[in-house]
Amino acid sequence: MKIKLTFLILFLFFTICKPSLAVDLKEGHAIRDAEIERVLKSFIEPLFNVAGLNPDKLNLILVYDSEVNAAATLDNTIIVNTGFLLEADSASEVIGVFAHETAHIADGHMIRTVDAIENAQMQTLLGTLLGGVVGLAAGQPDLAVGMILGNMEMAKGIFLKHSRVQEGAADQGALRYLDKLGWSANGLLSFMRKLQAYDPRRLSDDIYLYTHPLTQERVAAFLHHVQQGKGKGGPVPAKFEKDFQRAKAKIEGFTLTSQQLKVKYKGSAPLDRYVRAVSAFCSSDFKEALTGIDLLIAESPNDADYWDLKGQILFESGQIHEAVKSYEKAVKLDPKSPLLRELWAQAMLESGDPSYYPKAEQELLRAAKEEPYSPFVWHLLAIVYGKQERMGHSALALAERYLLEGKFDDSANQAKRAKHYLSEGDPLKLRADDILNEVKRVKKLG
Repeated sequence: MKIKLTFLILFLFFTICKPSLAVDLKEGHAIRDAEIERVLKSFIEPLFNVAGLNPDKLNLILVYDSEVNAAATLDNTIIVNTGFLLEADSASEVIGVFAHETAHIADGHMIRTVDAIENAQMQTLLGTLLGGVVGLAAGQPDLAVGMILGNMEMAKGIFLKHSRVQEGAADQGALRYLDKLGWSANGLLSFMRKLQAYDPRRLSDDIYLYTHPLTQERVAAFLHHVQQGKGKGGPVPAKFEKDFQRAKAKIEGFTLTSQQLKVKYKGSAPLDRYVRAVSAFCSSDFKEALTGIDLLIAESPNDADYWDLKGQILFESGQIHEAVKSYEKAVKLDPKSPLLRELWAQAMLESGDPSYYPKAEQELLRAAKEEPYSPFVWHLLAIVYGKQERMGHSALALAERYLLEGKFDDSANQAKRAKHYLSEGDPLKLRADDILNEVKRVKKLG
């Protein structure tokens, strides 16, 4: 049951993730951005290391949502709302909250919560989760995210009964991890004080404060830890602070109005000009956006994120071949980002140049190993296989995509189609059978 529940939660999240931080952002939708993901993962990975967790297993999900919220779920997954990042003033505050969420994962709090749920409640919860899949199919992806984060009363009633009693343990774990890393707990203390000072009318509806009740005793414990010198740590690395401020500014570039940005980012510093280039891109002023990003690249030619943004601008403005070159440069500068590989492959496929297809396939297969739950990867693989007339492989990739999107009948049909095209003895036929069996198991839960 644990394995199935984990699988359900994962595909609920990954089905709604867009391939890049899009201009038409919608509240409650998961979003993707290589720079922001890299920055946040760089904060979490040291915490995972000292907590005895494998950073390579981290699943990070960024949600465009104004609620101040971060949460840990099953399978090493941390969910981060943009509202939380915009509310934080420093990397130290973000890292303090991440330390708390890491402790939840390391101590197995979510798994214990699931174990504590009676069978009847589990069946009800699974039914609710599957209902979220129906919401996705109906074009309401925010339903699934809201449900997992606790917006649905059913999820609240089941999970939060147990989560409240685990907060103290997670607090202590967070302080322990920060001490081991030699980082001060001042960031955690300052953010919790910030939340505590919110308007009480807002507290009643704030999901983070509902799932992470802020008692005076908890805040006092953080204060005591800092004042008594139990945590003799210093500040987090200076690079973290610099990276966080740029990531936060980038989110503002995508979300604030052009007038707000002109007031806040009116200077000549690289950060100000970067945000203005993002804003011009969002306004479809591609000429101004390209002029701005080209000047930044001329000053810092080895900045992968500048090349990534240039690739987005070129792709959206129809300059596909130039976009291919920009994404290729971004991947060379940041080879660990599977998202950049996906975007590079997408541009290669969109170019219509057959000479790109083998390279696009290679990049997508590598990305699929690192992000197996991304429907976007399997969608692109289905395209590149189809362009090469490898129909069995294309059908299997579509089966993977539809399985992750909760389109179980479509997934089963494509798996059967893949078996028809694949030759006997091909190990991919076994994967097609696995998909068919998984579809049967999940549909039985409904």
